[in-house]
Amino acid sequence: MHNNIDKIKQLKYNKNLALGLLIISTLVFAVSHFIPNNFYPKLIKAIAEAAMIGALADWFAVEALFRNPIPFFKWHTAIIPNNRDKISQNLSAFIKEKFFNPQSIQELISKNDFVNLIAQYLAKKQNSEFITNYMLKSIQGFIKFTNDKYINRLINIVLKKLIKKNDITKVLVCIIEILIQNKHHEVIIDEFLKPLVKYINNQENQTFITNQIIKWLKIEHSVKEKILPSEWIGETVANIIIKIFNTLLQEISQDKNHYLRQEFNLYINNFMQKLKNDKQLITQINQIKNLIFTDKKVQSYVGEIYASLINYINNDITNPNSIIKDKIILALQWLADIITSDRNLRFVINNFISAITPDFAEFITKHIKITIQNWDSKDMSRQIEINIGKDLQYIRINGTIVGAIIGGILYGISNLIQQSLFW
Repeated sequence: MHNNIDKIKQLKYNKNLALGLLIISTLVFAVSHFIPNNFYPKLIKAIAEAAMIGALADWFAVEALFRNPIPFFKWHTAIIPNNRDKISQNLSAFIKEKFFNPQSIQELISKNDFVNLIAQYLAKKQNSEFITNYMLKSIQGFIKFTNDKYINRLINIVLKKLIKKNDITKVLVCIIEILIQNKHHEVIIDEFLKPLVKYINNQENQTFITNQIIKWLKIEHSVKEKILPSEWIGETVANIIIKIFNTLLQEISQDKNHYLRQEFNLYINNFMQKLKNDKQLITQINQIKNLIFTDKKVQSYVGEIYASLINYINNDITNPNSIIKDKIILALQWLADIITSDRNLRFVINNFISAITPDFAEFITKHIKITIQNWDSKDMSRQIEINIGKDLQYIRINGTIVGAIIGGILYGISNLIQQSLFW
């Protein structure tokens, strides 16, 4: 709004400047009639007369773009408001042809490796933070939006219809296939091992294991426990168990072909095949899905979990030390590293962007066309004048000045021709 006020002020200033030059030209032209009729007064009169003609002609030309400058003369005036539909059609076609031409976009993407540029941008922490802040604002806005009881009810109805309508096992199969194809399930194993190692090496947990062994000795071998050093046995056995677990977890973490990883992969593949072919399992999973939407206790429990989750997210993203914010930044930088290092992935994404470009171009141009057609013609004309009208006033100013110069030149030439005829 403030920007529009400044533009309107500049427009008025330039209009007044052009009008001022016209008034000066008119006054000079009028005064020249009362000056003795010799060469210089005639020259000044010719200059003023040509300046007036140039100023008036260009005033009409500029004004005719936006309105009818002369009420009884409407031929080819108010060009912008009277041609709103043509403008929308031509502007949308121009933008589509010059900016969203599929061939040009594909050449641009292949030449600059568009996805790699995005990855390089995301790799910088300040850029990831910038995007994350906007994502968090969007999440906050979405939470506020969904907190409305009517919106919440609508979302519930839509979700229930979507989930009831679709076979959830197919969704699970699709997710598992994506994880296996991109080896993301390996990342899940690695992430699971980290807290497990931390748990095993925690001193309190080690003490707990020792105490449990001592407790077991006292219950199962009460007589022997009184004779044997049960605390030493408990500590020794606990240390052995911890060392065995640490060694095993380290082996699994370092060896990508460890037999336990292979067993996990085999289990995942078998489970996926069951989801595809085992009718009994498919029926059971869909029964569980239906139970969630029919059992009031389950619905209430799910509702409480959802409310708690939303409350946690809302509290966290408003916290300066937000965990979610840190995780999103790390995720964006991880994504940037993956894209930068994987040429094939960049190729696939670039091709995907190229493939959707025609549809996106069609959407943008259609949006521009419909938006302009929905504008009020007079308001559209006024907005265009506010934004470019101040520059168009220079046509009037230049028309006045150029007219004056040409008028002076023509008078000089005419005078020379007349004098040469009398020589």
